[in-house]
Amino acid sequence: MRVKDIENFMFNREAGPIGERKNCAVLIPLVEKEDGLHILFERRSSLMKTQPGDVCFPGGRMDEGETVIEAAVRETEEEIGIPREKIRVLGQFDTMYEINSLTMNTVVGVIAEEDLADLNLNPQEVDHIFTVPYRFFLENEPFVYDYEIVQKVDDFPYEKVGIRPDYRWRVGKAVVPVFHYGEGEEREIIWGLTARILTWFMEQTKTLKLGD
Repeated sequence: MRVKDIENFMFNREAGPIGERKNCAVLIPLVEKEDGLHILFERRSSLMKTQPGDVCFPGGRMDEGETVIEAAVRETEEEIGIPREKIRVLGQFDTMYEINSLTMNTVVGVIAEEDLADLNLNPQEVDHIFTVPYRFFLENEPFVYDYEIVQKVDDFPYEKVGIRPDYRWRVGKAVVPVFHYGEGEEREIIWGLTARILTWFMEQTKTLKLGD
């Protein structure tokens, strides 16, 4: 092995994550209504094995060879039944990296209000959809809960590594925003990963001039 071999290997190589990650993509769907811009959400079906009943954006695992945009649009079509050609993609947004090896890619797209009347929800995945005015998130701060992420390491071979058993493993912080929209039985709770994506999206776009 020579430096030249490494140089050839590095030439035009795209950087990527170290280790295996679960790549997912979600769509942040915007809907223009008479009273202004809305954001569309879906409530997950109670039949789902993971996070049943949670509020989320349309999305899911990326298939082999898919781009982020292709995956977000495909998942949206499969979950809420809108043809992908009716989703106007504005572009890929930011990416969130989770401690559990999950990479959450986001895409911003537009769905016409009239197309909401013809949706065909997948009952295995989606209970219902709803929209929330963009202004609501400008005018209402979320409740925020934060907690420490602690590594639980009981059987690590400290002697083989040559470190003391009281070695202080790194800890981190997790932030969980919670939005409450509506009242009574109509109330929707947007929290967790979806709320974190939403909060970041609002943070990045809130200085834009809103149309009348």
